[in-house]
Amino acid sequence: MKKSFSLIEIIIVVTIISAIVAIVAPRILGKGDEAKVNLTQSELSNLTGVIDLFKLNTGQLPEALDELVENTRDLKGWKQQADSVPVDQWNNAIIYEKTSNNRYGFQLMSYGADGQPGGEGPNADIIVPEIKR
Repeated sequence: MKKSFSLIEIIIVVTIISAIVAIVAPRILGKGDEAKVNLTQSELSNLTGVIDLFKLNTGQLPEALDELVENTRDLKGWKQQADSVPVDQWNNAIIYEKTSNNRYGFQLMSYGADGQPGGEGPNADIIVPEIKR
């Protein structure tokens, strides 16, 4: 004779599993945006080096990030620095602006998870290098 689980035992096990998932899942899932923020910061820092290399090769900063992929201005010394125009971890365009507010002469920015300026937490803007105020 086979012994099987009663309906009450199954309900208890499902309830316990549901409670564990309810407690653990938000902690695990909440790390996804944090990881994307960290990866985007790292990518922007790496891209800073790529733009510095572009400037070293051509003697000037790119007008836009697409110049890392294609020689749109027929620049002497140009070398392809990327296979495609870079995007952040949320697949949004990275914003590139020339500026005199830092030693690099430019800044890179991601608008974060929501793709909109401003915000807090994972929606906050990520700016590399930081602007001197």
